[in-house]
Amino acid sequence: MRRKIPVHLQVTDKMRERIAAGRYKESGLPPELLLMEEFQVSRHTMRSALQRLVTDGLIERRAGLGTVVSERSFGGSWTIGSLDELLVASLANAPVLEARPVLAKNFPHLATLFALPQTRKLFRIVKLLTTDGTPYAVVHLFTSVTYASRIPRKLLSKDRLIHLIEQFNGVSSAHIKQVASAVAADAKIAPQLKMRIGDPVLVLRRTHTSSDRKPIMHLEMFCRPSHYQQTVNFSRQSNG
Repeated sequence: MRRKIPVHLQVTDKMRERIAAGRYKESGLPPELLLMEEFQVSRHTMRSALQRLVTDGLIERRAGLGTVVSERSFGGSWTIGSLDELLVASLANAPVLEARPVLAKNFPHLATLFALPQTRKLFRIVKLLTTDGTPYAVVHLFTSVTYASRIPRKLLSKDRLIHLIEQFNGVSSAHIKQVASAVAADAKIAPQLKMRIGDPVLVLRRTHTSSDRKPIMHLEMFCRPSHYQQTVNFSRQSNG
């Protein structure tokens, strides 16, 4: 059963892809009415999509200038407002190095997370993210073989895995846990990132779970510290 993604989120994701590709970098975003016309949506839907981009720190509304893309540094140092932005920014040019079932026993922590016997399998996708020909991150995505089997293989390199899981399996990501840590690059990660074995690597681990806390997808992203900086913005909501 397919779960339909809300229209405003579909528009938001399309706008994110365009922003990541640099489409609005020089000219800024078109007027709201033109965007409504292009996407064939109501004013309320378009404003909801744009507000989501504002909240994520991707666009800014400036008096006299209209809506512009927030200044980001892509190249020497990545300043990312959210992990989603980094993943969307890299989807279009991220080659899939691997997409196949793997034995759970080779990933004991994930066997525990997904409550799988070590003789069972998980489905893993590996993507290499680059900028100007330099690899800056290797992303490992894990989900159940059942979920993966319902997703058309050709879509794995065209959309975020969590969206595809939700769309083709009728489940929803209700909770996300993210942990950042540093590890030494091992014999597998070091060559992919063109680093030496033992060099420090930033690792972001993110787990999506359903409303009943069952894991849907797990992500592990290994990043070159020189090319990635995480920025998290917090705000306090007014009670009045």
